Amino acid sequence: MAKNGISTLSTKQAKQVAKLDIASAKRQGKVVAVDGTVTGSTDPTKNYYRSRAFYDITQLPTQYNGNGITDNPNTGGLVIGRPWISISYSVSPNASAINEGDTVTYTITTVGVADGTTLYWTDDGTTTGPDFTDSNASGSFTITSGSGTFSRTLLNDYLLEGTETIIIHIRTGSINGPIVATSGTVSVADTSIPVVDQYGFFEQQLNGGTYLDFDQTINGQQINFICTNFNGNPTYGSYIKVNGTLVAGDQRGLAPDGVDTRLAPFQMTRGHTIIVLNPSNGAMRSGYPKVYDTYGNSALCTTMKNDLKAVAQNDIVAIGTYDATSCTQDLRDALTNYFGDNTYTNTWYSTRISQMFLGKRNATP
Repeated sequence: MAKNGISTLSTKQAKQVAKLDIASAKRQGKVVAVDGTVTGSTDPTKNYYRSRAFYDITQLPTQYNGNGITDNPNTGGLVIGRPWISISYSVSPNASAINEGDTVTYTITTVGVADGTTLYWTDDGTTTGPDFTDSNASGSFTITSGSGTFSRTLLNDYLLEGTETIIIHIRTGSINGPIVATSGTVSVADTSIPVVDQYGFFEQQLNGGTYLDFDQTINGQQINFICTNFNGNPTYGSYIKVNGTLVAGDQRGLAPDGVDTRLAPFQMTRGHTIIVLNPSNGAMRSGYPKVYDTYGNSALCTTMKNDLKAVAQNDIVAIGTYDATSCTQDLRDALTNYFGDNTYTNTWYSTRISQMFLGKRNATP
């Protein structure tokens, strides 16, 4: 009686599979004890290691089914090494082009990978964690019956990013492990961009330490504001981004979305901050950004009005606030006359109110 217990198994099928399992373990370089116990991991340094370490039992000319025999015709003639095969991995997405807000599903197919094996994926395209609803750029999944799946859902982020890509790498051991398969490229269209045709006014009365934010596109240029007002120490920082680039921010710390406003090249201080952009390429006009400490200072409101009047026709103007502000009737009229129309009814109050404006200079002289 064999010490490995194979001879005691109840069917010829069980004995055949047990013998193949022991042979597979040896071909992987693992240690097989006399009683059939397998220990260790794959070891190519063993002299009995073979690269074709896994088997496809259907390639055997004789395969048992219980105690009966299944005759395999083995079409294609003699295949050297049959039934031994190499381990393999492949990964395929169910789409090659998607929009923001869509979901793409990846199917991983393996040969010679044991059920229950954990594999890992990383996204090495131009998309990053924040582009997805779960904010992840890596993860794991489990192989069952030779396959596994996972899905990625894109976020409608309202940022101007252009077309991005997802490229998935399948890895073993960890998210930093060796790459065993690479997916085809999935392109992601930038479809979640809101548009302002001519002008937009945004104002909200807030308690100290809170904030107002928006993302808007005008003339193809993406503008992102986060503006805070407070009485004392702010809870959040303020900033302005143009096409994803931080152009102005206060020096207090982190905005609610995690942006470090202290890294901005221009410092926002109390009052209104104005940026003026070339409408064709989003480039900052000379002399901007500018900050106007309008809180209790009507003269600076007048200066601000005159600067708005001097903006070239079709140039883009964006205005954000930090801390406290004032807004005179002259300044409100300038916003209406040079950027708006007669239907404008917002008042832009003074003191601690977050205010945002985005518009294009009209033809009013």
